[in-house]
Amino acid sequence: MAESSPPPPQPSATLANLPDQTLDRLLCEIDHPRDLLALALTSRIFNEIVFGPQSHMNFRWIICDPRRKHMWKELSQNPHLAARIRRVELVMEAAGDLIHVPDLPCNDDMLDEQEQCSWDDNRELSNRMVVLADALRVMTRLERFCWGTRFKPDLGFHVVATAVANNCLSLHELQIEYLQDLLTPNREAVSFSRISEPLWRISNLTSCSMSILEEICEYLPDHVISLMDVLVARSPDLEDLELNLKGMAPFPVPQLLSAHWPKLRRLTITGILQLYEYNIATDNTAKAAVFMNFLSRHPLLEALAIPYEHVSAVPEGCFNINTTPNLTSLSLAPQMRPQGLTGVIHPDVARRLTHVSIAFTGKCLRVVREFKSLQSINVMDPDAITLMSLAKLIPNIKRLSCIFTFGQKSEQAVKTLMSYVKPLTPFQHLTHLGGFFTDVDITTHDGHGLLILVAMTMPNLRYVELSGSDIDNHWIELHRGPQNNLAGYKRMDKREWEKLKMSSWGGFFYGFLPRAF
Repeated sequence: MAESSPPPPQPSATLANLPDQTLDRLLCEIDHPRDLLALALTSRIFNEIVFGPQSHMNFRWIICDPRRKHMWKELSQNPHLAARIRRVELVMEAAGDLIHVPDLPCNDDMLDEQEQCSWDDNRELSNRMVVLADALRVMTRLERFCWGTRFKPDLGFHVVATAVANNCLSLHELQIEYLQDLLTPNREAVSFSRISEPLWRISNLTSCSMSILEEICEYLPDHVISLMDVLVARSPDLEDLELNLKGMAPFPVPQLLSAHWPKLRRLTITGILQLYEYNIATDNTAKAAVFMNFLSRHPLLEALAIPYEHVSAVPEGCFNINTTPNLTSLSLAPQMRPQGLTGVIHPDVARRLTHVSIAFTGKCLRVVREFKSLQSINVMDPDAITLMSLAKLIPNIKRLSCIFTFGQKSEQAVKTLMSYVKPLTPFQHLTHLGGFFTDVDITTHDGHGLLILVAMTMPNLRYVELSGSDIDNHWIELHRGPQNNLAGYKRMDKREWEKLKMSSWGGFFYGFLPRAF
């Protein structure tokens, strides 16, 4: 009897052999574009799925104007594509801005004439917010929502906020700019309540950036308390928080300062000192203890920024930062001039700091020698003597920002800054220089000459910030020739220099949208 032949070999089971629909579902579970790119590099099949028609790579992150009604309509009609979106950042589109939209037939790099509608066209604007909300309802995997444009009350924001709150259940990153725009001209609390109410139903945030300005605090105190409830009671896993508390009334103070976020790592509060103007304690010692107790409940805090410029009186001992054992970045307001840093920063904490931003005084310099790990420093209005003192104490830092407020025309600013070049000579390891070229036009003969001189003085310098009252703030990247001479430079786009500034200057949390600081 003849032996039966063995069965033919079966193809090996691999991810690449899975049906296309299954592979598509698999890729839908990948959130970040960098992980999609890594997968695309593993095989031709994955590369085609990641980068092919209606690619996953193009359907993760949207940065654009909220008025793109054709794009929102197409996404709302294709829920399987909308479900791939993880981040939506709504901004006013302008030349030079980084805009990213999915690869759809209706999309161009810029908002075309057909898509444009005037912000004064209330009826059309309201209709477009409805179309935007329709698209958001099917973005069921959305993780980040940012509203960064001005808007009018009662023109569709309610339906947008409702769509996010009710359907984007994976949302954990939220930024709302211009919240005061929701106030009607006659400050109607009922109208504001109806428009903003969906925001107060959001929970489980890990990152939040929001302004609580004087107008809202004055007319609508209950809504400030509602926001605090979203953060304090309903977001226990908060890691990054930025709050603008300018003009905040005293009622939410105990609610905020009693918060406990065990995972909090980055905290930025504008106006925190204003809290001490209210009677939350009887004397300065007790007031300081309130904030110190708040810090002690957040031992994982790494970056603390308090950029408030209008209060110079600091309760003694208020910022005893040794209550935060993991602090590596500290930024205090320019007007904060405590009696030196010695009583503010414990030497053990000072040795661990990698970034410090403060108004330095002679007494502050005494403790700078303790900054053994310092990589970057931000100095407000330094004189030449201060720069020379810093150069002796911390010559090996890589990033230096000198914020000048000369208020001079470019030609005079160049002459003034020439005297500051020599004190910078010891900073031979410097790679980033911010603020120095204040009010300097480097396209002029004198301005370009100053740039060449600075590049020669610091051979490792690669990034330079340009700023001033008449200059669009931005960064440039220097190109060097064979002899390390300055061969040219290129302007970095907004997203590039925003990322550079945040990562290189302390990693503080200022929301997700580019800003000119």
